[in-house]
Amino acid sequence: MKKLTVLLVILLLVAGCAGTKPKPPVTEGKNTKDVDEAHITVSVKDITFGVSNRPKFFKKDQIPADEGFVVVGLGIVFKNNNKEISYPIDPKFITLTTDDGQNYKYNEAKTNAVTGKGALKATELMPDWRLSGLILFDIKENAKIKSVSYSDNNGHTVKIDLLKGPTGV
Repeated sequence: MKKLTVLLVILLLVAGCAGTKPKPPVTEGKNTKDVDEAHITVSVKDITFGVSNRPKFFKKDQIPADEGFVVVGLGIVFKNNNKEISYPIDPKFITLTTDDGQNYKYNEAKTNAVTGKGALKATELMPDWRLSGLILFDIKENAKIKSVSYSDNNGHTVKIDLLKGPTGV
């Protein structure tokens, strides 16, 4: 019996079931950059919206773009802070604005083709759940990203200035 107990404990330790690392706390609210140190986030109403603080600019040999454009990838994070209500989340509600005043919507076909399972997809964000994914934009070459905004049909409107930090709109 003692051998069986020792064997069971060893198996649990190897499988990682005997203990887990505590997850880092999710910091919410205005003017925070530390949900996971990789995103700038802001909470409006029941939703926390986050954008990677370092957009990825892809070279044309990595991901092709039309002449005069470049592909930019952004990691996006959502958290439903409501304990009872779910909300529809859709990357179509996200707009990237560059320093020249141009607004860009994400490229759904390119995002799905390149990122596959890692793509942010339209879904119902369940109460107290977190969701993340990657989306791709085609923006003009030499344009600088000024801000990323999210505005859905439930009154959640957020703008994150990648130079200044988050602000609720």
